Amino acid sequence: MNLAIHSIVDIHGLFDILDIDPKPFLWVVLSFSFFYHAIQSPPGLTRRLTSAYSILALVMFCIAGGIRSASNGQICDGLIIGILLNTISVPFIHPKAIHLNSVSTLGRVRVVYRAWTEVRRQPSGAGSPAHAGSRLAFVSQKLSYALIIIVTRHIIRQFFKTMMLLLNLGLINFSVLGWGVLQSAAPKLITRAAVSIYWIWETYSAIGFIHNLGACIFVALLRWDSPEEWSPPFGRLADAYSLRRFWGRFWHKLHVSIYNSFIPAPIRSSRLLRAFFVFLYSAIGHAAGNWVMMGHANFVPVARFFLLNYAIWALETVVQRAAVGTKVEAYLSRIRPLGYLWVLAILFALAPAWQYSQLRSMALHYHNSSVSA
Repeated sequence: MNLAIHSIVDIHGLFDILDIDPKPFLWVVLSFSFFYHAIQSPPGLTRRLTSAYSILALVMFCIAGGIRSASNGQICDGLIIGILLNTISVPFIHPKAIHLNSVSTLGRVRVVYRAWTEVRRQPSGAGSPAHAGSRLAFVSQKLSYALIIIVTRHIIRQFFKTMMLLLNLGLINFSVLGWGVLQSAAPKLITRAAVSIYWIWETYSAIGFIHNLGACIFVALLRWDSPEEWSPPFGRLADAYSLRRFWGRFWHKLHVSIYNSFIPAPIRSSRLLRAFFVFLYSAIGHAAGNWVMMGHANFVPVARFFLLNYAIWALETVVQRAAVGTKVEAYLSRIRPLGYLWVLAILFALAPAWQYSQLRSMALHYHNSSVSA
């Protein structure tokens, strides 16, 4: 009895460290339980009902607000929305039961959990037993990356905080009404330039940290996966010398496979139309995350950012196709360094508006801290 009580206390302590409210977290466990039964059931009423209950449990998690921290919550809700779409897609759009009669209970949990959370739809390995030395090297590398991300994230956040204090930024600087496409005042220009890059780093560092930590857990501790199954979510930043390559080569594609599941089959053959729906669904997904975290979707500026990015992406695609085999193609390769400035200029002009409310809250926190001090 005492051991059980201490275990419960330890679990609650873990939730406090992770800044997670355990009560909404139970909705996630309930959702997986329903999905576990749904994915193994043949097409029919039982499969549809358990799938619907799994979806409802995830919706209840979002409504309950399972994460108290805004910074952690933004990434968590993004992952939850991805799992939600995956939960809708797997049982309803691809209604094929997974037969696991010959697999152990733990093996079933592994396979179903991967089907539930593998939003990138990568092929599943058999959890092949890699050599102990290779696993140790893999974990050491991932832990080193996670540590570097934590330290760098802290330094950049402190720099951003110091910049706001030195520039004496007021709350209007982080208001949607206080921003146009271009700004004239030097503090606003500096702030906009920082915000245009800051959101990229925040997303990169948060997803990168979770990815590296998850790799250590599932490869080394649980041994459910092999190291090859945990490929990096992001590409090389050096490849982002055009907007097409920024979104196609560098940026993560966590939800792209799921979004493709919701695109009508006749449209998937057209790359331009398929990309349009991916950008549109991305806007809807980010707006849904805003609604979960802040109580308002802020859909118009979010959709404007993604759809304008799509328009420029489509223009670059048309130009690139027309330039194949011509002198223009060779010329574009020579001025490749200017491509990085081109991408930065686009991001500067189309700064992601869904970040304004979060940065406004951060500015309010720093403002109140300085006043109280």
